[in-house]
Order: sequence, then C-alpha cells, then structure tokens
Amino acid sequence: SAFKHEKNIVYKRLLKLARDPEEDNKHHFETERKVSQYLYRMATMVNNNFMTRNDVCIWPVETVQFEYEGELKWATIQPPFLPDKATNNIFVKIEPNSGKPCVDDPIVGRYQHLFSAITRGLDLIRDWQGYGVSQATFMDVCNKFDVQKEAVSQIKVRKNKNLQKQTQVLVVIDPVLTTYNAHYETNNPTDFGVKAIDEWKFNHDCIRCRCKFFHLLSTNITESNPDGMQFGIADVDQYFFNKDTIKQNQYKEIQKCRYDLNIWFGDDFDQEIEKYHNDEKGVDDYKTNDDDNDNDNNNDINDSSK
Repeated sequence: SAFKHEKNIVYKRLLKLARDPEEDNKHHFETERKVSQYLYRMATMVNNNFMTRNDVCIWPVETVQFEYEGELKWATIQPPFLPDKATNNIFVKIEPNSGKPCVDDPIVGRYQHLFSAITRGLDLIRDWQGYGVSQATFMDVCNKFDVQKEAVSQIKVRKNKNLQKQTQVLVVIDPVLTTYNAHYETNNPTDFGVKAIDEWKFNHDCIRCRCKFFHLLSTNITESNPDGMQFGIADVDQYFFNKDTIKQNQYKEIQKCRYDLNIWFGDDFDQEIEKYHNDEKGVDDYKTNDDDNDNDNNNDINDSSK
C-alpha cells in the first residue's frame, strides 16, 4: 500500500465497483470478465507463435457479487500490478477510446492489428492501458501476487535471466474490446463500435508499426492488398494475412484459436477444424509459402475456406 498508515501491507486483490449505476449489473461485469478470457486465448497463441522481443499479457480479472453498505453490488476483482518503485515503471494510457492517442506506440499498434486480424476484422482492442516492463520485472510481480497460472502462462518465458531482462512484457489492464455490432446493443457506453474501429484505422500506420513482420496485410489499399483491411464483414474470401510469407504452422494455430473463440469462418468451419484434430493435417484457408512441400495435406480442404 502507498498509504503511510498501511506501510508494509500488501493487497493481493483489488475490487472495482461500477462508476455508473447503470453499469451495476451482472451483464456489464460478466462482459468484462469474458473479454479478458477471450483476449487471454489470443495472447497465449500470439506469444507462442510470433516471436519478438515483446510479449503481451492480458491482466487477469474475475467477477464477484458482494454486500456493500447493505446492498448487493457487482464488481471485478483482480490482482494489482505494482512493480517495485526502483524499476521506474509507470501506468500509461497508450491509446484512448477516442481522440488522438496519448502515446502512439508502434509496438501496441502492431499488436492491435494482429489481434483484430485474428478476429477477421470483427473486434479491435481499444483503450490500451497498462505497463511495459522487462520480463524479469513481470515475473517478480506475478510471484508477489500469486498469478503465475493466470498471467505467466500467457507469455513465452525466456530461457535465462539475461534474456528476461532484455525482453519486454506489455501488461494490458482493463482494455475495451470494440466490436463490429455495438450499435445494435443497448446500454453499452464504453464500446463505440464501427466509429472507433474506423478512427483507429485512420491513425494506424503499418509501415511505422512494421506489421509485415507478423505477416499482416496492410490496413490501407495497396498494390498487394487492393481492398485494404475491411472491418465488420468477415466474408470467407477476405484475407488478413500474407499467404506468401506466413508459415503453415502459424496459420493453423490462428485457425484453431478462431475456432476456440467462435469466430465465424464459414458454416463448414467446424468440420474442417474437426478434420485437423482427427488427422493432424490442419486447416489451410489459402496456400501458404511452405505448402509446396505438403501438397498432400491440401487435397481435401473445402474450397469455401479462404
């Protein structure tokens, strides 16, 4: 605790009540918990299949209901993320829901693009806020607050202390998952839907963020991607990744992640994923650059999966 009268007291879980009375309901808080779990699955896949000097951790959160001042209240409960003061790490808002970004971080922009591509343009992380700390500091905080299972399990732990000091973990706390259909939902003031997605696309720069390293097609109209990145449609013939550079094993993991998260990819997608589990041949929605050595695996893929 930062209070003098609570010196040496460490709080291992924080409660967050609704700011607005209209948000004090099970639906609001369950949505926040489900967003955390949804992004947790993506972060785990990304960290293990897209190797950079960064990892992303969606800081864990749970939902509780308890009695407060004689009334039942809904709240989220999560461990605090409090690095040692000597590390000089601070809480930062990278990009708010609207307006110009507070800190236009290209690494964050690249992860936003990647996560959205995994959802096939249906969702986008906005209101990115939290910490950027060395993996060594991250591990120390997780040990302090007993969240190895929920947090450390998301990242790729580097093999020695020196590498852990060199690499960075982006700890995302309470992000907003902007969705394609927010304008069809009631009482959802934190999700600005298509408006917020269009705003992000206008500000995003794939060259500055070096999105090609994640095999992402440009959000803008280019010669290699004449349609640009179109959000909120998710037709089966839309491409989000560069088929000439992405590895087959990376794309199979993306497809498995999409299936686990119920991201629509055609009415026959469940049968194709079942085929992956049965014969270990995988799902290929288009021919990748290393498929030439594995043509036998593609003979039975349904043409609608693109």
